[in-house]
Amino acid sequence: MDCKGYTLIEILVGLTIFALGMLALSRLQIASIQNSTLAGQISEAANLARKKMEGLFAQSYDSMTCATEENGIYRIECSPPLGAGPGSATTEIHVKATWLDSKGRPHSVTLDSIRAKTY
Repeated sequence: MDCKGYTLIEILVGLTIFALGMLALSRLQIASIQNSTLAGQISEAANLARKKMEGLFAQSYDSMTCATEENGIYRIECSPPLGAGPGSATTEIHVKATWLDSKGRPHSVTLDSIRAKTY
């Protein structure tokens, strides 16, 4: 007997394999979106920390002050300049941006720098 075409079982097996492949692709898409969101948050946090660092560098060396700021979901903190003051030639500056992602997990970006006193 010469049979042409597919049986119902062959079609169901093919559809099942196709459905499993599509499920795997959808999981990859979800992971991709989550990672893209986190990457955007890291970039935003780094940009905010950089702006804070630039603000500290714009201040007078002998009177640098540091205050915590809130900016949307981000908290930008800086440690008091270490070693700054009369007679000190350099100081360490640390700026940290922290936030919680959509699942409540904490993340942070830290920038460290050393500023030299210019005369």
